[in-house]
Amino acid sequence: VALGLMRDNHEIEKYLREWLNSERSDTTFVSMLQRNADLKILLLNATPWMIDAKSDTERMTRIALLFDKEEIQNVYDKNITLLTNLAKEDGGLAWMGQSIYSSEWATANVLMLLGRLNHLGYLPADDRISKIIDNGLAFLSKNASEVLAKNPDATFPSYSMIMSYFPDQYKVSGNHPAVDNTIKSILSNWKNETVIGKAYDAILLGRFGKFNEAQTVMESIREFASYSPQKGMWWPSIGQSSLMWYVNPVAATASVMEAFDEILLDGNEVERIRQWLILQKEATDWKESVSTSIVLSAILKSSSHWLRPAGEVKFNIGDTSLVPAEVEKATGYFREDISGMVSGKNALSIIREDATSASWGAVYSQSVAEMTEVADSSIDGLSISKRYLRYSGEGVEEVKDLGIGDKVRVELTIVTDRDMDYVAVDDSRAACFRPVEQLPRPVVSEGIYFYLENRSDCTRMFVDRLPRGRYIISYDLWVTNSGNFASGIATVQSQYAPQLTAHSSGCRIAVSND
Repeated sequence: VALGLMRDNHEIEKYLREWLNSERSDTTFVSMLQRNADLKILLLNATPWMIDAKSDTERMTRIALLFDKEEIQNVYDKNITLLTNLAKEDGGLAWMGQSIYSSEWATANVLMLLGRLNHLGYLPADDRISKIIDNGLAFLSKNASEVLAKNPDATFPSYSMIMSYFPDQYKVSGNHPAVDNTIKSILSNWKNETVIGKAYDAILLGRFGKFNEAQTVMESIREFASYSPQKGMWWPSIGQSSLMWYVNPVAATASVMEAFDEILLDGNEVERIRQWLILQKEATDWKESVSTSIVLSAILKSSSHWLRPAGEVKFNIGDTSLVPAEVEKATGYFREDISGMVSGKNALSIIREDATSASWGAVYSQSVAEMTEVADSSIDGLSISKRYLRYSGEGVEEVKDLGIGDKVRVELTIVTDRDMDYVAVDDSRAACFRPVEQLPRPVVSEGIYFYLENRSDCTRMFVDRLPRGRYIISYDLWVTNSGNFASGIATVQSQYAPQLTAHSSGCRIAVSND
């Protein structure tokens, strides 16, 4: 896929070569975990993600291997040899080398991936691969015929999707009853499918001659979509499909976009979905190579203009134009300090000459204030709030006044409307409190997994993966000192994208000797 994308999109190869031939002083291929350390609430070495950052950067720099033709050929040969060794006399592929029998599941999954490559135009021209495909399709067709002999009403969605990826071979073999049964079943049952299931149904209907019916299915998918000019178009509950069980929700959304591009031929939906997909990369690390390949190929195959240079963006502070000192050539990323330039009379304004592609940015501000004057601060789609609950005989109750010896539950409520990776929560602790649990530990709560660590003045939580939703996380403290104390604030931040930050409000806590 990577080679195919570079072949069809010369701008990618151009930028990569320029970067590889430079002194590599910019941050284009440095993990987002390592960038902008001064804007983050925690240093990288104070988090559990040091190895992740190193791995992420190494993965980026390995992109140089795409220009090593000898290395690429070695990778091809190694993997084609592996597949060839798994091939059995009946045409199928074994699940592993030690197996003496073919696996219909393994054969179908290999052909599904090779079929996607063929559909994208990225399948390598190699007789060894062609032989694996032809024999594998014959194996699956034979198995489907045997199943139909026992159950004439059986359906074969996986087999049908694979055959749709190889239209030339399907024409040669002729219509198969397995495909006919599947199409009839889709026409009767598509309304009961998930969004992604409907997308695959529409693709199959369109590829096997039921184009009007496919358009009806796509109209149904459109009705379940959410849209905003800032975020694009997406499906809050996209569901799963047995056809592509290995893809995540982002890749599933890319497949829905492919269906819109293939069936409705409506540029508006495709552009809106593509915008949502691009913006997901802001705060998430796409580690899975298969899902990432699906997303990137879908984005670029449905439109090439996203690789054109972005239109000029003008930044004005009052009447003064702001010209960034340094801009990453490939991505357009820059960072500029505007401290002291912005005031009530000199507001910052941003004007985009050409808004045909998505972009994102942020303005960071810092200020000093008394704790009681700190108001909660949230951004669109991310917020955190904190409250104190005192344990009593009947459970817990929210109170303002505490006494020495009280046991208090700190309750943090986090709301996010997007998936985020590498999320850190830093909750400042008033001097009157001492944690009940002293040792750091992993915690499973609210359906998420995180690592909790108590420091001398704060409690920290490290969440590898925070799906969109509302979470209430709590931990317990003892009240140990009397007096009047500043509560501290709780801050939540994506360490992958520090512009996604929110914090709670501050207050005073009174503790009596009683």
